[in-house]
Amino acid sequence: MCRHGHKATIFCLGDFFPEALRNEVVEVRLLRVGYFRLRRGLGKLCECLREYQVDVLHAYNPTAYIYARFASAICGVPVVLTKPGGPTIKSSYYPLAKDIIVNSADDESVFLGNQRFSKSRISLFPNRVDEPVHRVGRVEELLALLAPNLFSILAISRITESKRLLFVQILNLADEFRRRSIQFQLIIIGTPDSQMVKDYIEGRLGSESKLLTDLPFTEKSADYIPAVDCVLGMGRVVMEAAACSKPVLVPDCQSNYPRVLDGTSFDAGFCANFTERASYPKVAAGDALEILERLARVPGQREGVGTYLRQRFVEDFLIDSIVAKQVGVYENAVIESKMFTFDQLSHVFDYFFVAVLRLWRRKVRHKLFSGNPHSINNE
Repeated sequence: MCRHGHKATIFCLGDFFPEALRNEVVEVRLLRVGYFRLRRGLGKLCECLREYQVDVLHAYNPTAYIYARFASAICGVPVVLTKPGGPTIKSSYYPLAKDIIVNSADDESVFLGNQRFSKSRISLFPNRVDEPVHRVGRVEELLALLAPNLFSILAISRITESKRLLFVQILNLADEFRRRSIQFQLIIIGTPDSQMVKDYIEGRLGSESKLLTDLPFTEKSADYIPAVDCVLGMGRVVMEAAACSKPVLVPDCQSNYPRVLDGTSFDAGFCANFTERASYPKVAAGDALEILERLARVPGQREGVGTYLRQRFVEDFLIDSIVAKQVGVYENAVIESKMFTFDQLSHVFDYFFVAVLRLWRRKVRHKLFSGNPHSINNE
């Protein structure tokens, strides 16, 4: 936005400053807030809106939207909500907003099919990234862990239950490569949010594979992509790898193995942000493994797939291509904010109810499970 002549400031709501957002171009402000400090956090946000003369607020998750919606009512600043990547929403009670941006076609269909959002404007903007700039020395860090001249796969993902399929499939592929006497090395990088999934991965890793869960590996791990032959991941990882002309593997819910992202599968993956929710054209198990084996054994095959993905990156992923569309959403929101309608008033009451409901649920859950923390994790 700033490169295109617009002013932007990032307000981080939380208890710590996220290093990933440190930026020399865009100012980032930390507002220390919490579920039980709603009034205090709201006051800080309203002060910032007046100080920076903000025209539009853009919230990137439902919790931030609670603060943004209240601030919008107090300061008269319109607000836009983005439903971020991740699992498709299942709850029937999701934030009601006039303007909602989604990153995948399946999220778009959920909102369009829900009568509650019939008056909302739903905009589908698949995730975009900038041309990657890799920090000096990062590639060498990973190369020091790799044996030369072996086919290398880098898997980047948070280690959570929702990502289990990704790890199951890459470990299945590792087993198959061993059976076929294909020499390879697998590096998995991720922050462990689930000890059970981490234990599962460690239990299946072979001697040629490594699991890296500590800093600095997990911080901006996309910096390591140029060091490997192939990348496994979802969402943004796919885009970062495509920018580097690397072949990409993605989870395939219809298979026991990951899918090679190429001309036959790209569009299906694109619609679902390259997550496990994508429905790819079916391929026989034997044929899928042959494709994966050729990728491992034939450098020319990897080069062809990488070249195709780089072309798609330029066409579909560069962030500059989406700026004008996003500004259009902001402009529409500003125009409508000048006309205070019943819909806007209903949104305020809607979000007052959401805020109170979430606070109440959190307090009840804390009382119920305070003596048995494991119960919360197993809900």
